[in-house]
Order: sequence, then C-alpha cells, then structure tokens
Amino acid sequence: MGTLRVRGAAECRFQADRFTVHMEIRTEKESTGEAIAAGKNQTEQLLRLMQERLGLAPESFTLENEAVRQTYGERPGYQFTKSIRTEIAADLSALERMTGLLETFSGIEYHISYALSDPAGKEQQVLRKAVEASRRRAELIAEAVGQKICGIEDVNYEYEDGNDFLTDRPLVKCMGAECRNDLAEHLSRPEQIISKEIQIIWKTE
Repeated sequence: MGTLRVRGAAECRFQADRFTVHMEIRTEKESTGEAIAAGKNQTEQLLRLMQERLGLAPESFTLENEAVRQTYGERPGYQFTKSIRTEIAADLSALERMTGLLETFSGIEYHISYALSDPAGKEQQVLRKAVEASRRRAELIAEAVGQKICGIEDVNYEYEDGNDFLTDRPLVKCMGAECRNDLAEHLSRPEQIISKEIQIIWKTE
C-alpha cells in the first residue's frame, strides 16, 4: 500500500446568461412633495411601458433604495432618487429594446451587470474536471510502477471565487454598405473564466 500526491487543474469559460439592469430615477423640484410626486409619476410611466412594450411585469423589478435630499446652488430645491433593478435572460436584442426604451426618459440613468445562472453548479462542474484530471494522472503514474489506484487518503482544496467577466472581443474591420446595419447582432456576451485546482493523495496498491 502506498500513496501518490497528484495535482489536478481545470478551467472553463462560461458566457453570461443573465443581465441585471440597474436603473436610477431622478427628479428635482422646489419642494419635497413635488419631487416625490414627480419621481413616483416617472416610476409609474417606466413600469407601465416596460409591461406594455417588453412584457415585464412590475413584480419583476426590485426596489434598491429611495431617497429625497435638499440641493443647493443657483436653484435650491429637492432631489428625489429611486433605484430599481431587474434581471433578464442574456438576450442582446431584448437588452437593446430595453435600453432604447430607457433612453426615452430624461431623468433615468442605468447600468448593466452580467451574471451566470447557477454559479455554484458551474463551479462544481469545473471542480469535477479538476478531480478527474488528478485521477487520470495518478492512474498513469501508478500503472507505470505496476500499481493501481484504490482510493483517496486526503484532499487539499483552496476555494477561490472567480466572478470577473471578460469583455475582450476580436475587432473586425468593417467597410462597405453590407456592414452598416445590425452590427449589434454580432456582439458576443461577456465570458467568465472559472478555474479550479485540487491536490489529492491517492491510495495505491
């Protein structure tokens, strides 16, 4: 009976399959009540259009924060802000329709973040590949010395959470009339690289 300490590593690229759209509604008026009323009216208009044109029910939006503060300067008054967010499938054409709608509002700012659905499941998928890589190497080494793998004695694994998305894309030079339309359709979704490394002590006989 002996042991083999063998490293296993794996890396996978996953395209973002969820978009989170963060929106901030801002209105400025001379009084607190006017600022709140204008902000709520802007919110109602936004939610109504999102439902009518994009099929997104009000329940699919989440309130992040809401505030009123006094402003100073040439025209002192009150500013109302409300931040909401919604999550949609990573469909670039749907996202373009949504942002086009948002751009029709003068008092709304937005930004978009990217996510993976079931990130824990994807990490497990990569970890299983790392374990399998360690097993294959251990079996080759054991076979070379006339032994075989019969179990695991110990596992050393350090957890790292990789959540940075890569947005690198090849640049394509496009000239001529055939390239002037629908360029956005050729964009690719951001990718996230998940890497896992594991050290396993395999039992041999």
